[in-house]
Amino acid sequence: PAFACWSVGLQRAQMVDSLTDSRLTPPRRSVASLAVRVAAVSSFLFGYSICVLVSCGELLSVIFEWCGNDGQSDCFWGRAFQGLVNAALYLGAAAGSLMVGMPKISSLGSRFHLIFSDALFVLGAATGTSAQGFVSLFLSRLISGAGLGISAIAAPLYMAEVSPREHRGLNSAKHGVFIALGILAAIVIGIPQSPPP
Repeated sequence: PAFACWSVGLQRAQMVDSLTDSRLTPPRRSVASLAVRVAAVSSFLFGYSICVLVSCGELLSVIFEWCGNDGQSDCFWGRAFQGLVNAALYLGAAAGSLMVGMPKISSLGSRFHLIFSDALFVLGAATGTSAQGFVSLFLSRLISGAGLGISAIAAPLYMAEVSPREHRGLNSAKHGVFIALGILAAIVIGIPQSPPP
């Protein structure tokens, strides 16, 4: 009788566990998965910003005539300005990532950080689109870099925060995947814009 009672109790516990497991399994399509997809946009912009000037950077010297004429792209000033424009992104990224570590800003949460970083990406893109020379192009890359530095920390953190435990690893891996897709998109879009040989 004691064994039978224990067996019945075990069966009931297993039934309750199976019912609880089926009710607690998070759905694949939920508000959390939508939030992860939106956060992945920041990861995509991270990768895109890093490589957007790789294939078409020399074209900047031609467009802005940094070498003194409209057909030349390889001169001292052209290389110097290209290097500074590229370096501005990384300087901005360092400033953005340091800014996220400040206690007052850190307390605002990763959701606010993502919104702010995306706003910086948009502002940097608008400034770069209307750039008339080196200074405005440098500032646009600096602003985009600040967004890049913030999103490098905030995007994977936000993805992990909003993800259910069962999908946290998959959703956190999307950060790296979307960085790679951003790099690919920047290179593919930039190939036709390369200067002629």
